[in-house]
Amino acid sequence: MRRLAVPLVVGLGALAVACGGRQGLDMAKQHLGKLPVDWRRGSLVVSEDGAHWAFAQTEEKRQRVVRDGRPEEFFVGVIGLKLAPKTGMLAYWATNSEQDPREVLLVVEDKIIATPYNEPGVFVFAPTGKRWAVAGAVRMPPEAGESARGPTMVLVDGREVGRWKDATPPEWSPDGEHVAWLAEEDDGRVSVYVDGAVRRTIDKPGEDVSPAIKVEKHGPSLQPGMQIRWLSDGSLLTLAPEPGGWTVARDGRPLAALPHAMWDPAGILRLSFDLRFASAAALVPPSLDAAKAAPVAVWWERLRGDTDHFRVVRDGAPVDDQSCDIYPDSQWPPTVSPDGRHVAYACQQGLPDGLPHTSVMVDGQHFGPYVEVYGVAVSDEGGHAAWAATMDPPSSQRQQWTYFVDGRARGPRFEEVWRPRLDREGRHLAWEAAPEREPWIGFDRLMLSRFDDVYWGPDFADPHHVSWIVRRGRRVVRLTLTY
Repeated sequence: MRRLAVPLVVGLGALAVACGGRQGLDMAKQHLGKLPVDWRRGSLVVSEDGAHWAFAQTEEKRQRVVRDGRPEEFFVGVIGLKLAPKTGMLAYWATNSEQDPREVLLVVEDKIIATPYNEPGVFVFAPTGKRWAVAGAVRMPPEAGESARGPTMVLVDGREVGRWKDATPPEWSPDGEHVAWLAEEDDGRVSVYVDGAVRRTIDKPGEDVSPAIKVEKHGPSLQPGMQIRWLSDGSLLTLAPEPGGWTVARDGRPLAALPHAMWDPAGILRLSFDLRFASAAALVPPSLDAAKAAPVAVWWERLRGDTDHFRVVRDGAPVDDQSCDIYPDSQWPPTVSPDGRHVAYACQQGLPDGLPHTSVMVDGQHFGPYVEVYGVAVSDEGGHAAWAATMDPPSSQRQQWTYFVDGRARGPRFEEVWRPRLDREGRHLAWEAAPEREPWIGFDRLMLSRFDDVYWGPDFADPHHVSWIVRRGRRVVRLTLTY
C-alpha cells in the first residue's frame, strides 16, 4: 500500500472539526489492478465483502470475464456478472449464439449450464457464498407465438426443483442453508416454497381485494407486488393477496391486511385498478423492508380516503402520528436500524411546488422542512440519522445539496449527492458527492479523493477505518481512511 496525505480541500479548521481535534488522519491506497483498454464499461462488479472483483472484456467480437486478474473462457456474449460474498465464487450469463433465438448459458465457476430460459433469469448467491439459486422463464416453442408466456423454472445449485406459472426470485436464509420463494400454481393460488417443498398455500382472494398486476412479460414477475424474505430469526416474511386482503405475514401470521396494493403511488399503475379501490387503504409493496438483526418489518401504507395520505408502519402499527401527503419514492423504503428499534423516513406535506414541504422523521422527531430530501440512512446503534437535503427548487439552475446528521449540517454544499453512510455509533459520516463536475468521496467535512465510479463502500470495518473501492480512469483502487 502507498500512503497518501489527506488533501485539505476545505482547510485545516475543517480537519480539526472532523476529527475532534485529532490531526492523525491517514489515507492508504491499495492498487487492485488496471483495466484493459477493451474492458466493457458498466460490467465491473465487486463482491459484497470487497475481497474480489471482476469485469467483462471484449476482444475481436468475443467477450470474456476477468476475475481478480485471471481471464475466463471466451463467448459470443457475457452479461450479469455476480461475485459471491466470502468465497468470491463467480457466476454470469453467456451465449455462443450470434442469431436469435440465442442459447442462454449459465456459468458458475468452471461449470457451464445450458438452460432452457428465454433470457437470463434472476440469480442469487447464498450469504455464505457457497450455494446459489436462480429463477427464469422457460422458452416456448416458435409455434406458440411471440406472446406465449412460458413457465418459471427454479434451479438450486444447478438442479431443477420445479416449474410454475410464475414465481418470485429465490431468497436465501441468513445461514445460507435454506431457500424460499412464492410460486403461482396452475389453479391460480400462491404457495410458499422452502427448499422445493410447499410450506403453505394461500387461497385466492375475493373481489373485495384488488387483483395482482404483473409488469413484466415473462417470469419471475410476481414482484414487486408479492414478496418473500427471511427475517433474522429464521421466520419468513411474505406479502401476497389473501382472502383477507393484501397481507404482510410472518410465518403465516398476519401483521397487516389491506384491500389494495399500490406499486407506484405517483405513477400510471395506480390508474389500472378498479375504481372501487381508488379510495381504499393500501399497502405499498416496493417499500417493504426488514431489519438485519431483528424480526421487524417496516413499510408505507396509504390511509383510506379520497385524498392521498401515507404513513410508515412497523409490524402493522404506525411508527408515529405523522401522515404524509405524497409518498416520496418507491426506491426509498423507510429506513430501519439493524435492531429494529429506530425508523427514519422522508415525509412530504404539500404540493411539490419548489417550497420547503419535505421533512425527515426520526423516531417521531421532526427535522426540516426542506425542498427535497435524498438518501435517509440510520446508524447501526444509537438511533442517529443522516440525509442530504436542499433548499433550492428543482427549477433552479444549480441545486445545492448539504448533508445533515441529526438535523445539523455536515460538510460543504454539492451539486450531486449519493446516499451517505454513518459509522456504527453515528459519530462519523462517509459520503460520495460532486461539488461541481467531478465527484469526490468524503469523510465528515473533508473531501478525500476524486473518483469516476464507486463499486464498494463506504464500509466501516471497525471504529477507526472506513474504506471504498473506486475506479479512477482505468485503475481500480481500495482507499482506506484511518481516523
